[in-house]
Amino acid sequence: MNLSAKKNSLSIQIQKEAEPGTQIHHDIELLYVLEGSVTVHVEERESRLSAEDILVINMNKSHWSDHASSDLMIAKILISYQLLC
Repeated sequence: MNLSAKKNSLSIQIQKEAEPGTQIHHDIELLYVLEGSVTVHVEERESRLSAEDILVINMNKSHWSDHASSDLMIAKILISYQLLC
């Protein structure tokens, strides 16, 4: 395994609000709700998430969030598909 090539293949962010707009990217995304609740749409599917829920969004899937509670705190983990190769 070439560690230098894998250096930027994992990103972890803590967010206190839902990101606006539709997103699509080449990474696998894991959402872990720490506090509050949010509705996440992945293409035609809708999921209502609350504290301790996890959602996996596959790469190249359009997704967006809405109806976030005021106390939302979410961990967003982006995993590059190259990490899995």
